[in-house]
Amino acid sequence: MLRESRAADVPGSQVSQETWGTQRRGEAASREPATGSACLTEIAMDENLLSQTIRNIPPELSGSVPRKVGFSERSRLMPVVIALLIGATVISWSLYCNHMANQIRQRSVLRTEGAEAQAEITYLKRAGRGPDVVKYTFTANGQNVFGMADVPPGLVQNLKESNFLTVRYLPSNPTINHPTAWEWSLSSEWLLIVMLMCPLILCITTLPGAYRDRQLLVWGAPVTGTVTKCTGTRAAYLLEYEFRTETGELVKGSGEALGRQEVGALIWILFLAQNPRRSRPYPLSDYCVKE
Repeated sequence: MLRESRAADVPGSQVSQETWGTQRRGEAASREPATGSACLTEIAMDENLLSQTIRNIPPELSGSVPRKVGFSERSRLMPVVIALLIGATVISWSLYCNHMANQIRQRSVLRTEGAEAQAEITYLKRAGRGPDVVKYTFTANGQNVFGMADVPPGLVQNLKESNFLTVRYLPSNPTINHPTAWEWSLSSEWLLIVMLMCPLILCITTLPGAYRDRQLLVWGAPVTGTVTKCTGTRAAYLLEYEFRTETGELVKGSGEALGRQEVGALIWILFLAQNPRRSRPYPLSDYCVKE
C-alpha cells in the first residue's frame, strides 16, 4: 500500500494543486514577517510532495468510473461461498416452513378427529443441548405404533415418575400422534430455530457489506488519509483513519487493511463523493480492479 504526503492532495475528488498552493501562500502571508521565508520554504516542499502524490496515485484508480472490478486472488472462492450460503439459507428455511405447516395441520386434525390411547414410555432423555425427548409405543388398529415428541421442561419430572402417558392419534393414520398433555409449538423447537438463524444472519451481515465494498471500488474516488489507530493480528488488521474531502470536510472511517500500518501513516482511501462516510482503505481485501 502506498504512503502519500497529504490527506487532501489528490486531483479530481480533492482540491486542485493550484487552489491548495494558493491556500498555503495565504496562510504564510498571515504569519509574522520574521517567519515568512521559512513559510515559503515549507510551501515549496509541500508542493513538491503534492506533485509526487499526484504522480503516485495507483494507476488502476486513475481512470474514469465506473471501473471494471472482480474478486481478488484471496477471495476467488467467494462466489461459491456466497452461492452455498444463499442456497443453504433458502433450502433450510423452505424445509422448516414445510415442517411447520405439517405440524399445524396435524395438530388441527388430532384435535377434531383424534382418538386417545395409553402409551408406554420407552425413552426419556435430553438430546445434547436441546430439549428432553420422550419416545413411546402404543397399540392402534391391532398394531404397535411408535411415537416421539419434545417434552416441555415443566413436564419432564412427571414423566420420569410414570412409565405411561396418554397420546392422541389419528385412527386413519396412527403414525400421526402426539401426547395429549401438551401440543406442538414453535417454542418447543427453539434450538432448531436458532440453528436455522445462523445462515440467515450470515447472509444479512455478509452480503450487504460485500456489495458496499464492490460499489466503492466501482465508483469511489481515491484520496490520501492518515491512520489514527491500528488493531488486530497478522490475520486481519482494522484501521481507523481520517481524511478531508474537496470541500474541506474532515471525515473519519474504519476498515480492514491487508497489512499493519503505523499511527500517522498515509494511506490510500476510496470514498463515495455523494456520501463520504462510505469509505474503505485501499486496496480492498475481496475485490480488485480488472484491466
